[in-house]
Amino acid sequence: MVLKRVTIMLLSFVSLAIMAQKKENTTTIKDTTQKTITIKGIVSKGVEAGCIILTTREQKVYLLLNLKTEIKEGSCIKATGYVQKNKATTCMQGIPFYTINYCPCSKKSKPKYQRDLPKEKTMKTN
Repeated sequence: MVLKRVTIMLLSFVSLAIMAQKKENTTTIKDTTQKTITIKGIVSKGVEAGCIILTTREQKVYLLLNLKTEIKEGSCIKATGYVQKNKATTCMQGIPFYTINYCPCSKKSKPKYQRDLPKEKTMKTN
């Protein structure tokens, strides 16, 4: 009698563990099948230590997650990835953006608000 109860309890725990594992797998698959987007903007440090944010021309602020290398502050980059909705972070700034890959902006594709003025316009002529 006691052995039957122990066996039933053990089978219940195993089935619950299997159901929980299946639920975790489906949420992981759901996160990775999100639509990828490419954003372009200027990188800066966040208000919290270790946080890197990207500000677009439209003044949208993204929190860059999953960066493998250090990016120089003030750099223009194009990042491909997806927005992670309902993601809690310690940075408390920007829209969490899971970065798949990124590259520097070329001089031609640099945002207008970040381009340098031509030398002839900055030099005074007499």
